[in-house]
Amino acid sequence: SLLHNRSASATVSTVESTILLLMDRDDFDLTLLEFPQIRQILNITAESRHLAQRQDFDWLGIDEVVHLVRRKHEFFLFISFLAPIAVFLLSIPLFGYGLTHWGETLLKNSVLFAALFGFIFAIIWLIWNAVDWGNDFYIVTNQRVVRVEKVVLLYNSRSEAPLHHVLAVNANKPFLGQLLNYGDIEVRT
Repeated sequence: SLLHNRSASATVSTVESTILLLMDRDDFDLTLLEFPQIRQILNITAESRHLAQRQDFDWLGIDEVVHLVRRKHEFFLFISFLAPIAVFLLSIPLFGYGLTHWGETLLKNSVLFAALFGFIFAIIWLIWNAVDWGNDFYIVTNQRVVRVEKVVLLYNSRSEAPLHHVLAVNANKPFLGQLLNYGDIEVRT
C-alpha cells in the first residue's frame, strides 16, 4: 500500500498477544532511500500478488498462500518474436513484386498470395507466442514450488514439489543473463 500510494486492502486478526509496529509514509520513504534494494523486493512481491489475483489458480489449497509468481524473462518473449518478424519482413518484397506484376501470370499472382499468407501467418505466430509466454508461471506458495505451463488449445501442465521435499536451490546466470537480469533457478528435490 505504501509502495503504490494506495489504501490498505487487508484486515488482520491475531490469535494471541501481538506487538504491532507502525511505519508512516515519511519513515517508509526514508527507509527506501537508505536501502533501495527493499524497493525491488517490494515491487516483486506486489507484482506477484497482482499476477496471482488475476490468474485462476484453482489448484491452490484452502490455507495455501502465493508468495511469489514469476514468468519467463521478457528476453525470451523477444527471442520468440524473431522468427515471425523474419517471415513478415520476407513477405514485404514478395508483396511488392506481386503488386507490381499483378495479373500478368499465374506465378506472379501466386507470389502475391504467398506474401499475403506470410503476413497473416506471421501476425498469428506473433500473437500465439505472446499468449504462450503469458500462460507459463513459476510459483512459490507457503506449501510448494509449482511450474504451470499452458499451451493454448493443446495442453495444461503443472509440475510441483512440496517445500519439505526441496533439498537445494541454485541460481545460475549466464553472461547474457547478467547483462539483462535473468537467470535459471534449479530446485532439487
